[in-house]
Amino acid sequence: MSTLHKSYSLLKFDKVISKILKGYENTRSEENLKKINDELYEIKGIMDKNFELMMNRGRTLQEVREEAELLKEGTQKYRDDARKTRISM
Repeated sequence: MSTLHKSYSLLKFDKVISKILKGYENTRSEENLKKINDELYEIKGIMDKNFELMMNRGRTLQEVREEAELLKEGTQKYRDDARKTRISM
């Protein structure tokens, strides 16, 4: 009776989840353990890639900071040189 009150999309989702759940219910079977291990290995690979991208992004940000600092120093030197040139004229 309670399923009558659920919306159609929720019923559809419930069926999908039930199918997935049945696939994992018997965790002792060789096939299910292999499936779980394969999925965990895939997730680990994704996490490794994400970590590597984060590390590269950190290096890239550090390089941008260093270049910005060099530009700031160059700008200050140019400003000082222009001021000295203007004074000497």
